[in-house]
Parts: sequence; structure tokens; C-alpha cells
Amino acid sequence: MDPSPPLSFTHYFPLLHTTIVQGGFSASFKNCEIEKDLRVVYAKVDKNVFRSCKKELKAILGESLIACLKHGYCHLHSLIVTYNIYEDERFGHLNDELQNQLLWAGLCHDLGKRGEVEFKGKDHIHPFRSAAYFIDILKNNNLIKDELRDKADELSELVFNAHTDIQYEWFLKEKEDSDGNICDQMHDHDKLDDIFKLLEEVADGDLFIKNVFVVILFHQSIYGIKDYFPMKCLEDKEIIKYREYLSEDVLNMLDIFMHCDSYAYSRVWASYDLIQTYQQQISDEIKRIKADVLKIYSSKRCTDSEDFKQELYC
Repeated sequence: MDPSPPLSFTHYFPLLHTTIVQGGFSASFKNCEIEKDLRVVYAKVDKNVFRSCKKELKAILGESLIACLKHGYCHLHSLIVTYNIYEDERFGHLNDELQNQLLWAGLCHDLGKRGEVEFKGKDHIHPFRSAAYFIDILKNNNLIKDELRDKADELSELVFNAHTDIQYEWFLKEKEDSDGNICDQMHDHDKLDDIFKLLEEVADGDLFIKNVFVVILFHQSIYGIKDYFPMKCLEDKEIIKYREYLSEDVLNMLDIFMHCDSYAYSRVWASYDLIQTYQQQISDEIKRIKADVLKIYSSKRCTDSEDFKQELYC
């Protein structure tokens, strides 16, 4: 699994790749089921993995990693997710290009995540901000064509600021009970038309850029684990509208990624049966999207139907 540079994960992160392959994470997870404490696991990942790879990670991820370091354990969580991806059986069934894309998505998916120093609880806009950071990383490492750098800046700024106030009644009550010290905004799907228009220009036909961006962007826009639903989900009509970006390859990567993301937490405190339940719930939703939403759309073959357009866009 080694696509040619310059986009190869193993080319840019050789120390991290070697640490994972040679078992550098093994000591970090030893007895974690007994300890039931993520902080202990994070401390071990910091000692056994991050410190040895810090220089290469900072060299490539740059300011996005520095920003991430200010917010607790997000960088360590991302390393665990990347390790989980390597370990997932389904990862081995992907071709080399998709494996490469999924590893980049795993490492970058939470770079824009905030918390602790700003508020308590979950950051509901971080997938979009992390996607913005991904574009910045490509640009800063000269992986965006020179003539498209201004467009890349425009895309990054647009997606970074694509958020809106949360107005759900249950959330406003929760906010009131917490003295307001929680994230009260969520990512905003109203900007998706403009985001994808710019993405097409910036990617310029490069599936690596498009696919990694979309996996990061939508990793909390798809309904997965019933006990921990996203603040803002893609509606079926949105899935159909943006079906070009939700290819079978992207959906398969999201299936693996969403499981590995949740497993980074659940491997510590959840039972094996519960972990299996979570994985099944995620996979069931991805299957529903592929077998029901997109298949039903394809079977109608009615993109020119005014009734269907009204149903889709209204």
C-alpha cells in the first residue's frame, strides 16, 4: 500500500506508519478495558506514539496541529482513529488509493475540533472546520496547483465559516441548564452548493482531494449510532442532490471511518457486544443510503421530472 508521492500517506508520515505497523500502539491499549479511563490511554499514546512522530506531524499539518493541541486530546484521538483504520479488516479490502485516502481522512478529521479551553461538551461544527484545515494543509505543502491557490483559500474560508446557531428546543434548554458554556452552533448545509462548486475547481479532477474532503466534511452528517446522533444530519433529499460526492467508494470509506472513530472511545469503556451493535448501526445506515435512497433515485430515472425536482429541492 504505497501510492506514488506526493499524496502518499506513507511518504509524508513514514514514522507514524512504521510506529503503527511495528506495534507502537500495542502498549497504549494494554489493559485499557480494565482501566476504563481514556485519559490513561491518551497518556500512553502521547508517550508511545505522538512524541516520536511529533516533528513529522507538525511539519506537514502545520498550524492546524498547533491549533488542535490547544484543545485537549483531539490530536491523540485522531492518531487512535488512524490506527483503528489500519486494524479494520475491511480496510484491507480497499484498493491502494482508497486506503491512502482513508488514512489521510482519519488523521485530519478532528483538526478543527475545539473544546475544553472554549466550552464544555461537543464541538458541533468541527467536521467542516477540519475539512477547511485539510485544504490548507494541501496548499501549504504545495499540493494545490499554483493557479488554484486563491480558490483554495476561498474554499477554506467558506467551509470554515459554514455554521449556524442551534435552535432546537431541547438544545436551548440544555444550554440554559449549562449556563451557556457549550457549543451553540452546528455546521450548516445551506452552503453546500457553493462549497462543492469551489471544491470542483480546487480539486481539478483529483479524486484524492475530493474524497478525503468529503469524508472529513460529512463524518458527522450521517446518522450512525442511535445513542449518539449528529447535531445536523444529511436529509435523504440532500444525499440525492449531492450523490456525485457520495459515491460507493466514499460511502464505504465513511462506513469504516465512522466505526473506527467511535471505536476510539468505545474500545475503552464499552463491552464487545455494544461495540458490535454500534458497528452494525453505522453499517445499516450506509446500506440504507446505498440500497434505498440512491437506488430508489436511480430506479426513478426522473431527473427531468418537474414533480421529482419539486420533491427534491423544496
